[in-house]
Amino acid sequence: MPPPGKSNPKDKDGLRIHARRTRFDLQFDLGECGAEIRDNFLAGFADDVTPKTIAGYWPSGSEVSCIELMNELAGRGWQLLLPIVDTEDQPLHFSRWEPGMDLFKGAHGILVPVETDYDAGNVIPDIALVPLLAYDRAGCRLGQGGGYYDRTLASWREWGDVVAIGLAYDGQEVDSVPVDSHDQKLDALVTEQRVIKFERGNT
Repeated sequence: MPPPGKSNPKDKDGLRIHARRTRFDLQFDLGECGAEIRDNFLAGFADDVTPKTIAGYWPSGSEVSCIELMNELAGRGWQLLLPIVDTEDQPLHFSRWEPGMDLFKGAHGILVPVETDYDAGNVIPDIALVPLLAYDRAGCRLGQGGGYYDRTLASWREWGDVVAIGLAYDGQEVDSVPVDSHDQKLDALVTEQRVIKFERGNT
């Protein structure tokens, strides 16, 4: 039995294998669903509000796309940030991004801005868009296992009121995601079908 506050790593590893296959199949069947994600996010969070700062991501593999959403928000005057992996076992760093800016492959093959604005690393966004492998109805998220988003959200939440919104296919829902004490919960989730808002707080 794992110690208090720790899940069994084998539980997460097994779920990740299944979740990756599920997400791949969903993307194959449904496409990237960027337009649906954009429209549902705007209906749930962004209509008739003052422009904010949002941390997005450039989709990798079968991750749901948020590019259409970020393009729309840029046109509304929002400030956009993209993640950069600078150091293992540390929070993510973020750089400002605008549609049309050149990108290159950074760590783990993730596309990042060529002209990195390191001053943006001190900016705490109003909203963070978070990719995931699986989610449950409690707002728990299964990531790739590197812990980057958990460390980043924990750091941001020490200093500000950051709203963490997971982006996923509706079919990525599972009954229960195994969690550890350091895992950060989502505040909301946007899928191609709906918006779900969770009770605030971490695990």
